[in-house]
Amino acid sequence: MKKIILMLMIFSTLAVTSQNKISDNSDARKEYRSDYTPEQRAALKTKKMTLALDLNMAQQKQIEQVFLQSTDIQKNKLDWKNMTSEQKFAAKNEALDRRIETKNQIKEILTPEQYSKWEENRSRSENQRLKKGKARELKKE
Repeated sequence: MKKIILMLMIFSTLAVTSQNKISDNSDARKEYRSDYTPEQRAALKTKKMTLALDLNMAQQKQIEQVFLQSTDIQKNKLDWKNMTSEQKFAAKNEALDRRIETKNQIKEILTPEQYSKWEENRSRSENQRLKKGKARELKKE
């Protein structure tokens, strides 16, 4: 009986600590986003892209302007809980249109080799993000 109680205590402790880690990570991400101004975030994203794709100075300036435009639009946070399904559809549609526009602007700035490498890196990171999201959904259930 003592062994069963001890095992239950261990499993409950593990469950509680793992749930705290998930919320801590999301809090850290929110804090990271709020600490930087849009200009700083655009500069950091540009520098990461420069390191990954070996951009020249002209490309860096153009990419930074694209990122600044996209962060200016993202400032307007929407209240998803109070929106109707039509409003949610319109907001999602606009967001996807902006992503397409941003992608086309980046395609014009980068060389074909840089663009293919950027696409490859983007798809890899999106796949990782999807896997993490599915893992979180499974943990919630």
